[in-house]
Amino acid sequence: MLGLNLASNTSTEYCQTVDAGETWRAFVPLLGNDAGNADSVKIEAEFSQDAPSVPDGVTVEESSLSGGDTDEVISTGVAKNGTDSELRYLESISKLYAGDVLIGTSYTNLTGLPAGETWEFENTLLRRHEPEITKQEIVLST
Repeated sequence: MLGLNLASNTSTEYCQTVDAGETWRAFVPLLGNDAGNADSVKIEAEFSQDAPSVPDGVTVEESSLSGGDTDEVISTGVAKNGTDSELRYLESISKLYAGDVLIGTSYTNLTGLPAGETWEFENTLLRRHEPEITKQEIVLST
C-alpha cells in the first residue's frame, strides 16, 4: 500500500502484488482545494511479505486486455479449478504494465468454484494519467 499525505488530506493507492525487483509507478491523486499548491508531500509505504498462493491445478485458461490507451482498461480471463475439490474462495488479480513498469492492479473474487468448473472474470482499472497499458499478467490467489 502506498499512501500520500498532504497537510490534513490523505490519499491512498493500493497495489495487490508487486514482485521482488519490480517497479510500480503509483499514481496517487492529491486531494483538497490546495493540492495544486502543495509545499511538500509525504509518501509512506507498507509492504507484506505474503505472496499470493493457489493450489496446483488451478490455472488461467485464457486472458485478454482491451482499452490500454483509454481511461478504462479491461482485463478479462477464464480461470479453471482443475482440482478434485471445490474452491471456497478464488481471486483473480490483473497486473497491468506499460512496458516493464507495473502501473496498477485490479482484482475480483468468487466464492464456491466447484471442481472441474471454470470462472469468467473481468477486472477494470481506471488509467487516469498513466501511460498506455501494453501488457498484463493474471495472478490467481486462494
